Amino acid sequence: MSRVRTVDPTVSCDQGKGGRQRGADSKREKDSTGAEGPNLLRRPEPSVISAGKTGRGGVPYVILFQGQPDALLTASSPASSSPTLNAFDVEKAPTPISSKEENESEEINATPLLHTWHGSSDPEHPTNWPLAKKLCTTVMLAAVTFTISLNSAMFEPAAEQVMQDFEGVGREVTVLGTSLYLLGFCFGPPFWGPLSEKFGRKIPMLTGSGGAALFSLLPALSPNIPVILIGRFLAGAFGAAPATIVSGAATDNWHAVGRGINLTVAVGSIFGAPLFAPLIGGFIVKSASWRWTMWVMLILGGSVTAFCAVFLPETYAPVLLKRRTRRLRKRTGDQSIHCSFDNEKTALNVICNVYLVRPWILIFTEPILVLVTIYHAFIYGILYLFLTAYPFAFNHARHWSPGIDGLPLLSLHIGILISVGITVWYVCNYFAPRVAAANGRVVPEDRLPVMIFGAALFPAGLFWFAWTAANANVHWMVPCAAGVVIGCGMFCVFLQCIAYLIEVYLPVANSAMASNSMVRALFGAGFPLFAASMYERLGVPWATSLLAAIAVAMIPVPVVFFVFGDRIRSWSKNAVSATADR
Repeated sequence: MSRVRTVDPTVSCDQGKGGRQRGADSKREKDSTGAEGPNLLRRPEPSVISAGKTGRGGVPYVILFQGQPDALLTASSPASSSPTLNAFDVEKAPTPISSKEENESEEINATPLLHTWHGSSDPEHPTNWPLAKKLCTTVMLAAVTFTISLNSAMFEPAAEQVMQDFEGVGREVTVLGTSLYLLGFCFGPPFWGPLSEKFGRKIPMLTGSGGAALFSLLPALSPNIPVILIGRFLAGAFGAAPATIVSGAATDNWHAVGRGINLTVAVGSIFGAPLFAPLIGGFIVKSASWRWTMWVMLILGGSVTAFCAVFLPETYAPVLLKRRTRRLRKRTGDQSIHCSFDNEKTALNVICNVYLVRPWILIFTEPILVLVTIYHAFIYGILYLFLTAYPFAFNHARHWSPGIDGLPLLSLHIGILISVGITVWYVCNYFAPRVAAANGRVVPEDRLPVMIFGAALFPAGLFWFAWTAANANVHWMVPCAAGVVIGCGMFCVFLQCIAYLIEVYLPVANSAMASNSMVRALFGAGFPLFAASMYERLGVPWATSLLAAIAVAMIPVPVVFFVFGDRIRSWSKNAVSATADR
């Protein structure tokens, strides 16, 4: 390649017929320490090249780059001794360019300029945000999902008053107020998943959160049962957005080690929020009316959505890079600047394949996904079954009043908090050192010891609760202590199911989690439908013992994958191989 004359943009030069003096069109950027900022579009050393381009009015100008022509456009090392420029510090060309050089310049000019992150330490990349910003983002994500999950169960305490207000309405119909909300979650992955990849996490999540709050108006103002049920289904369909997106949003700005810890907060809000509903809803129904359960969700959901609309940052790296590229194009006027995500188009056939077709292919062909999803969905179904089981046990057998009979559910929250502590301890003392020793490589089965512990703890707590909760001769603290064990075991399993599936199916994570979410929502919607009948016919001891027996049958699932998981993954075309780096 013929040499093209380069010009230091800090030195003025003669340009045009008038020979006027002109300085650089743009100055060098400075970082917070006063040093020269990194190039947004530059190549590593050793050579310096320039690309002749034509500005407004046909006046040629030169863009300076450092490095090899075929290198990726990334930031050079801060220790580089060569001068650094802003990506688009330009200088008017001082002399005419030869015809040969013009041809070469035109060839270079025809190649679009690729804008990328400044390497692995780019401060604008979500994984490099300050810790305080990451934690604040996590808390806001948890607040959104907490509101959505609380709304899912808030109608349950209102069932008795709804049956009184609308004559001829049975218990099974009122339970649909919860089940239809959860059924709306099934429609989340096919719709909200593609939107989160096209527009980022924030816009779809807050649209769903706001929509769920808004559709709470229908039950609050409804003149009949059909309007209530329609409103609950639509609220669930919109509420599916945060439930679908939060796992991705919560891990966008964390590496493998931090991802496990951060998921405990984001997923904990999904898991723990419904357990507050009988307590909060019970007191609302007792002091006001059942309609106020929906008014409270409208106020709470609207407030959280408005707050996050102002303060929640976007976490999806491709969208952030596209926005920064647009700012560069606007600032420089160079429309050839682009990033690798600019020309991506989400075609209808791609959406159908990733979120509708491939999830069901995976769920019927991947043994890890099938068994872990069934176990995960079973835990989720029992969570909503407890909204009936706990009040039934303490109201019918111990004659506690509405609202008060939901207080024992708080023992499950104590267990959840204990499981969070166990998870954090495990990640810091076992998982993180193993990842560091493997040079950052994550072995998915390293997520499973906590799940195995929870799988053993969960049925033990269920048997304990089964034979103490409905016995009035046993002090009430005994079944509440069982609730601590149940909550700890349930959440250990629930959380690690998500973490394990993400690690195993990282190349097709959207499809794998879509199938998991849809099956989980079906279990959550179905369990409340038979919960009351099962406990009325079998009684608390035998109904809960039946669930405990199924939980015992599930214990081998994490054990088998812990021992043989790497071999099973090697059979799959979609799972991460045993030697894959993360």
